[in-house]
Amino acid sequence: HNDDLNRRSSKRRALTYARRDLLDTKPSELSVASSNSSNDVDLNFIRIDDSQNLSLCNDTSDSSLNETVPNDIVELSIHEIVYDNISEVSVDEQSFTTLDEYFDFSLFTTEPDISLHNLTNVTKNEYCKALLNLFRDANVCKTHCDRFIQLISSVLPTPNHMPKSTKALLNEMQVEKLFVKRSICTICYQNLNDHNNNIKCIVNETRLHVDIYEIDMKLAFSQILDRLYPDIIQYKQEIASQSSIEDNDIPFNTLYQNMISQFTTEKNFVSLILHIDGVSLCKSSKLMLWLLSGAFVELPPHLRYQRSNMILLSIWIGYQEPIPKAWLSSCVDRLNRLKTEGILLSDGSKCQVLVYGIIGDCPALKVILEFIGHTGYHCCFYCYIHGIHVGGRGGKRQYYFENRIQLRTKRTYELESIRAVETSSNVYGHLGRSLLHDLLDVPLPNSIIVDYLHVSLLRHTRAIIQQVYAQLSPLERTKFDSGLRGQRFPHFFNRKLRAVCDLAFVK
Repeated sequence: HNDDLNRRSSKRRALTYARRDLLDTKPSELSVASSNSSNDVDLNFIRIDDSQNLSLCNDTSDSSLNETVPNDIVELSIHEIVYDNISEVSVDEQSFTTLDEYFDFSLFTTEPDISLHNLTNVTKNEYCKALLNLFRDANVCKTHCDRFIQLISSVLPTPNHMPKSTKALLNEMQVEKLFVKRSICTICYQNLNDHNNNIKCIVNETRLHVDIYEIDMKLAFSQILDRLYPDIIQYKQEIASQSSIEDNDIPFNTLYQNMISQFTTEKNFVSLILHIDGVSLCKSSKLMLWLLSGAFVELPPHLRYQRSNMILLSIWIGYQEPIPKAWLSSCVDRLNRLKTEGILLSDGSKCQVLVYGIIGDCPALKVILEFIGHTGYHCCFYCYIHGIHVGGRGGKRQYYFENRIQLRTKRTYELESIRAVETSSNVYGHLGRSLLHDLLDVPLPNSIIVDYLHVSLLRHTRAIIQQVYAQLSPLERTKFDSGLRGQRFPHFFNRKLRAVCDLAFVK
């Protein structure tokens, strides 16, 4: 009789803990009296039948061992106090780990924001958000994130709702996978997964491998435009009424007005300025990261260049300068497709996409434009000024002022780039035909936007300021530096001027 009571008590405790786990009951809502019995809880008896009633069963095929749980046990209230002769709360740890195997959790409706485990009030969403922010702030790679998650999971009580991997953590926080990675060989430009073992290629040489990340453009554009469209509509109204204080902004000038009058009759449209730049990833190697991103012209300037409002289109990570066609061919094709099809917004309307221009510093622009570097003889994107080499070996180019400057036109720019491809030579600075010829709605070279910081505030400006600064007295230098630190840029620009004494840090 005692054995039968102990057996029933063990089953009752198993059912109570199972119900508490499934219904997310707090420990304070259940008090389980203790018992001296050393019998372990056998969860081989727990199952759920089609009518969602808990019943006991044995894995053996002998039907005589199967018995249904009495109704008074099945209908235990989650607030009921279970009394038996147990001296301490003792539930086999294995019982918690096997709950998922014996219960179909899809039959139960749980709260969307559940506790991480039964012994804490911290919710799963709060914990996952804090953990993901920590990983991002610490710049931890996914491999080490997985190791951290496994270590944390190993010391948590079971059962728990801790994600078991970085992928599961991202899915839990509904972080969508926006980028697709491909790796290419910089000798044959083929995907490494489809490498044909070209005799010229050294497959195992990592310095010849490049990783390229490309975004899901339709998804990224639709999400960012759904968020920003009210600001875009408001700024368009200011442009149309000429009531904006930013009266010298891009949309108020001739090139933009000509573009929209020529290429669109739709009210729902946005235009994009492309940005290209590169940076070294570390000092110990020549590994570089190059980015192609975009900003929406129809956003007001104070919003346009905020990081959260710009769209990242493609990334190049490798040991050498990007090869434009190998890097951006597929990106440009998808942008052209997006221009043709438009972007479907959440309200069901379509938004047309235009590409206004390209901006960057000279080393970055010469890559995507397939042009000579800024120290070449015909290095200007806009005119045919010819540099003169001075100083002999190790000297430099100088570009003397001309009263009558001969400008490049869109026709000559196109013809010269085609000729450079056909002859494989330098034709007035052109080394090839840029991918942007078939993408930009404002023709080259008019769509090339000079980088204000580099063109206006460096080189000659820097040299002149240093010469003037050297002629000032110490007191005058202090006042001059103070004035520069408080000087605002003539347009909305997320930079601050440095003092002349800190000019060595400006590049």
